[in-house]
Amino acid sequence: AIENAPWKPRIYHTPLAPSREIVELARRLPLAPNESFLDFPSDLGLGFLNDWRDLFQWSREALYMNWQTYHKRNIPNGVQGYLTKPRMELNDITRDINNSSRLAQLRREFGTRYIFVHKGLFLFDYEHGEYERMLHNPALKTVYDSGALHVFHIL
Repeated sequence: AIENAPWKPRIYHTPLAPSREIVELARRLPLAPNESFLDFPSDLGLGFLNDWRDLFQWSREALYMNWQTYHKRNIPNGVQGYLTKPRMELNDITRDINNSSRLAQLRREFGTRYIFVHKGLFLFDYEHGEYERMLHNPALKTVYDSGALHVFHIL
């Protein structure tokens, strides 16, 4: 509840609606009805609220849910007020995203075939580090890369 935060919230420069680039790419993905793509970075930030970044981790997940209403594709992440067991399991996976067994689990259990990396939404160094490792991960193949967005196919 942002209204209960003991400090003035930081103004975020992230639009509530996704970019045309995100919507068009999501709609062109060859996904079956039960398959999905993952928005990254993705971490619920369930630690204590130490600063604005912890609060925005949750807001970033809500943003992904809102974007889903535009591109109409399945996503395994996001938040809507409840933390389900599968969502908590997904959080564990995304914290270890470059592990090949975790990528296989993501594909098997969540039907996730692609990862959309939103480069402008990194909040912590470890998130950027995971992205850098993705660039060299043999289990991931780049299918699109721009200044703001990088899309990987999970092989």
